[in-house]
Amino acid sequence: LGDFFAEQGNYEKARSMIDQQLKINEKLQFRFGLAGAHGNSGGLYRRQGNYVQAEQCFEKSLIVTRDLGMKGGTGFNLFMLSLLALHQNDYSSAVSRFGDYFEYARAIDEKLCLSRFFTGMSAVAGGADQPERCAKLFGAAQAIFDTIDYRIPQFDRTEFDRHIQIARDQLGSAVFDTLSKEGWSMTVELAIELTMEIKMTKLLFPYPVKTL
Repeated sequence: LGDFFAEQGNYEKARSMIDQQLKINEKLQFRFGLAGAHGNSGGLYRRQGNYVQAEQCFEKSLIVTRDLGMKGGTGFNLFMLSLLALHQNDYSSAVSRFGDYFEYARAIDEKLCLSRFFTGMSAVAGGADQPERCAKLFGAAQAIFDTIDYRIPQFDRTEFDRHIQIARDQLGSAVFDTLSKEGWSMTVELAIELTMEIKMTKLLFPYPVKTL
């Protein structure tokens, strides 16, 4: 219910539901439930633009999911922390966090992980004034999306598009689309190498490369 009301934009009602969720799970000392409740709370704060509180909630959830071996939950929290860096235009932190997500989640669901990772790093490249890399990684992400049913939720998609649009404006749509097609045709290995070329204050790659 908290998620439902948050998606509807009824943040007051969403907060009421999530606070009840937290209290119930704390009373029961149900740590699996607490992990979800903290994650839901972080998601609501993120929608409201309160990124400090959102990060605190996702970090709390991450501690529990790691402690309990909740692989899916851990991957989710790492991905949300990556998005928080993008929300704040903190591209150096985004490189680090998307790298953490990639390193952890690839072994769980490779195609899902790669689609999110390439999209995230495309957004980083767009915001960091590397439009050619942005366009190619955007295409590499689309190639993965063409093979799976998953689609990034609209709220997250809007955040990615905000950064990718910077590159599209710099290159022009025709050039961006041409480079995107090149990225679509890339092997996974070449696309990962392209992420390694994104210039940041800290270069936190490479990670092990393997084929789909």
